[in-house]
Amino acid sequence: MTPPLPTALPVAYLRRSAVQSKKPGTVSHESQLEAVRKLAEDDRLVILEDWGVSGQSKSTRKRTGYAKLREMIAAGECSALFSYSMSRLARSVGELSSLIELCNEHGVMVRTVDREIDTGTATGRLITHVLSAVDQFIAENAAEHAAATRDTRKAAHEALGLPTTGSLPHYGTLHVTTDGITRIVPDPERPIQPVLDAYRVAGSVRGACELLHRAGLRAPGSCRVGCERDHEHSTSTVWGSSATTKLLHFHKAEMPEPNARGLRRPSGRIPALFSRLISCSCGATMTPNVKRGSYYCAAGRDAGATLHGTYNVTERSLRAVLEPEAARYMPGAHSTYKDGTTDAERTRLEAQKARLQVDYDRMDADLWRDKMAAIDAALAKIAGQVRAVAGHGFRDPVPAWADVAGMNAHLRRIWVRATLDAAMVPHVEWGVPAYMYDKDAAAEEQRLTEASDALHTTPLPHVKHLKDS
Repeated sequence: MTPPLPTALPVAYLRRSAVQSKKPGTVSHESQLEAVRKLAEDDRLVILEDWGVSGQSKSTRKRTGYAKLREMIAAGECSALFSYSMSRLARSVGELSSLIELCNEHGVMVRTVDREIDTGTATGRLITHVLSAVDQFIAENAAEHAAATRDTRKAAHEALGLPTTGSLPHYGTLHVTTDGITRIVPDPERPIQPVLDAYRVAGSVRGACELLHRAGLRAPGSCRVGCERDHEHSTSTVWGSSATTKLLHFHKAEMPEPNARGLRRPSGRIPALFSRLISCSCGATMTPNVKRGSYYCAAGRDAGATLHGTYNVTERSLRAVLEPEAARYMPGAHSTYKDGTTDAERTRLEAQKARLQVDYDRMDADLWRDKMAAIDAALAKIAGQVRAVAGHGFRDPVPAWADVAGMNAHLRRIWVRATLDAAMVPHVEWGVPAYMYDKDAAAEEQRLTEASDALHTTPLPHVKHLKDS
């Protein structure tokens, strides 16, 4: 228990729901004030009042005097609490128990004029404990009754093969209850099908919202037909991206199939030329804006140009730099070479073969022949393999730039990313071997391959002759 401060003052709380009354009775302002002053017998008594406010729990936020009372008790500024009666403090057992518990924690005595509550005596403290126990019993009993009601309702719906509905219907549906069974039926005033159609046509949530506004369809949260406040809600409630996204969440079965990232995209979405390929200088992936023909960094847009710097770039300026870079790709050059893993294996086998030739005099002849035969067989197998990168053959023709989807897939196959610098100039990081886009590297690769093939096919008669002898 935390005792009140030395400077704490006694407080009296007065309340009445109906201020204007022909028969105010004993709960009038004058009657309550005179009674509590006589009970407190302290000239320092602080008066807190709430007039014209109910004592029900749902009206507690309107009781400014009551809120001030609780603040003073919690701060240790209240030494004792006086009121006319228990009903003036609260109209519910739960609220009254909460107030008494708060007073007990801070050593505040509670006393009423009619002696219903007096925590300064043993009997008064007993009554407060009884009230608290009754309140807990009521709460637990209500929770058990609610749980039993939910279980019974769920079993009745499952027996009929119906889903258990929530408290509120989703947009486009109505809850019709007959004999305790609630069925979900379409809402003729707010059909869901136009919303799904708008999403498919627009290709995005924002575009769907714009189409729904133009069509004059009622948005979630607006009044129903015939509502007296319809003229107010028709202008204040609009189709928003957040609400529309949540609405579409309940109709996934009618949306297009999800893509690789699990997102459901409408079939009419227009692809971007450099989608999922351009990275901002801050490291974030640029988002395409097909309608404007540009790409923007979402992180930069949220931070602002002052902190982030330029965060958008047009597709035209990107293509001016990236199209000549993509033209360096040579799909038909050296398409019969081995992939990187095979090249490493070939190098290892060739080094092993060279060591065997050096160790000729220190090895058994039969063992030497067996190892050389195994290495030659492995090299011959490698020579017949066809190089491929990421499962894509290099003989496939490069699509035209007018084929946006095809070119985007092609660029993401040959490039890892195109990173923008501070001036929004892209720098490409290739994802294929250098000989596929660099002519000098291609010539060197061709020379090494021809030399390797010649080494594999040229016999070593002097070694064979020495060994045989």
